[in-house]
Amino acid sequence: MALRIASVTIDCHDTQLLANFWTAALGYDQSEATTEAATAEDPRDRDVELVFVRVPEAKTVKNRVHIDIGADDMEAEVERVRGLGAERVETFKNWTVMRDPEGNEFCIVQVPESDPIESWRT
Repeated sequence: MALRIASVTIDCHDTQLLANFWTAALGYDQSEATTEAATAEDPRDRDVELVFVRVPEAKTVKNRVHIDIGADDMEAEVERVRGLGAERVETFKNWTVMRDPEGNEFCIVQVPESDPIESWRT
């Protein structure tokens, strides 16, 4: 028996806000959208889907789990997602810590030239 990650679920207040942000950031499609839940799916069906579920409580501390996103040009992608509503938190040598519009942390990671994004999962 083998396990696979089916989705990553993110608790939030505004499911549509986060679904819109993440579908634009990742080039995903939105397959479900209500005030209670929204789903963002990879149209190539290579990466896991993101599910946004409305919860009443606010985010109060740093995420225990976060998403790392590979980029061929980290700085260009940081600026692009900032334009979508993300916030830059801190930049290190090969990655930048960001926050989505509801404050969930994620990182944009510079991939090496020898391993471009296009070569992933082909």
